[in-house]
Amino acid sequence: MDKDIDGKDAKIKSTEESSLSFLCVPPIGMEFLVPKTGFFCKACNRFYSGTNEAEINHCRTEKHYMNLQVGINLIEFTYQQQTL
Repeated sequence: MDKDIDGKDAKIKSTEESSLSFLCVPPIGMEFLVPKTGFFCKACNRFYSGTNEAEINHCRTEKHYMNLQVGINLIEFTYQQQTL
């Protein structure tokens, strides 16, 4: 069974993520995933070991989408502050 970096079963994670009523099709923000022995999402600061399917499913979750929005807003705010 796949495990994430803090030792929790990936099955529990995927249940948590798939229980959301939010579904991004196509998955967005996949450029924030860095392949290692699994996948690290820089937007969510989470590591997932396992398959490409886990990567795609993660990028379809509402939590991932919300983290992307926060990151984009932070980048825009920082840019605006620098141009003042």
